[in-house]
Amino acid sequence: MSHLLVMVLGLPAVPFQGYVYATTWAWFAVPLGVPEISIWHALGLALMIFMVSDETSDIEDVNWINWAVAAYVKPLVILGVSAIYHGLMS
Repeated sequence: MSHLLVMVLGLPAVPFQGYVYATTWAWFAVPLGVPEISIWHALGLALMIFMVSDETSDIEDVNWINWAVAAYVKPLVILGVSAIYHGLMS
């Protein structure tokens, strides 16, 4: 798969993941007294965590189906499960 195509398909995943991070932060951290964060703050925090994590892979070795699941499906599932938990907290 072309690297350019992967970047184009992956671009919409970035703000969506930021939305998921910021929303779950608002649901679970803000009630504990932590300030709310924006989507861009959430993406910055995720980038910082990514930079210090030890996960490395060669772009040629990437399984693109797994990548798509990680980019789109995983955040959607996390948001859904978090919404259920948030609803149970109310």
